[in-house]
Amino acid sequence: MAALRAAYEADRMPHALLIHEAPGAGGDWLAHWTARMVLGTDREQHPDWVRVHPIDESKQIRIEQIRELGEELSLTSHQGGYKVGVISPADVLNRFAANALLKTLEEPPPRTVLILVVTQPSRLPATILSRCQRIRIAAPERAQAVAWLEANRGPGNWNAVLDIVGEAPMQAAEGDPEAVVQIGTEVRRGLEEAVAGRADPVATAERWARAELPLRLRCFENWLTERIREH
Repeated sequence: MAALRAAYEADRMPHALLIHEAPGAGGDWLAHWTARMVLGTDREQHPDWVRVHPIDESKQIRIEQIRELGEELSLTSHQGGYKVGVISPADVLNRFAANALLKTLEEPPPRTVLILVVTQPSRLPATILSRCQRIRIAAPERAQAVAWLEANRGPGNWNAVLDIVGEAPMQAAEGDPEAVVQIGTEVRRGLEEAVAGRADPVATAERWARAELPLRLRCFENWLTERIREH
């Protein structure tokens, strides 16, 4: 953060940043902090701040969205300063959208900053990666994550929550800790029963799909990672 602020104050802000985060480690938070700093605002909404996210069930970012982003960034700033585009998660750009983004990166409009947030940079073309200044956000130490959660969300069984969602404090902060622990315990019990042949895995998956599916999938991913490490 200090390096970004120093670059901004020295008028050497890179035209493209790629924030590579461990899942839930705060990539979006850093992108938003950077946008607010560059635009000189404390607000989350600003006429010179363009956000791009997946907008449909395909969970992809499409070429039309990137073209609209390019058009917005090419316009004169509403307040005479920078214009900022944030693409998150940028690793879901489809091939056509990636090609369109590359054109903007090759010929960036003046006084613009593009910020890409990714967890899997290998999914982006090397031509895009090479045109971005990269920032790596690793998962914090457990004690740091718990301290941050207690400071921002108050007391809770945060160690148990982090066991379930992984070392991802931003994801841990999104839900009620007791509910997360309950769902995580249910998922782990269901998986163990399915592996032991005491439960129908298809019926279990169908039941999970009815509510809190993203959290349940995260729990499944962490459980599977633990089993792989054990072997």
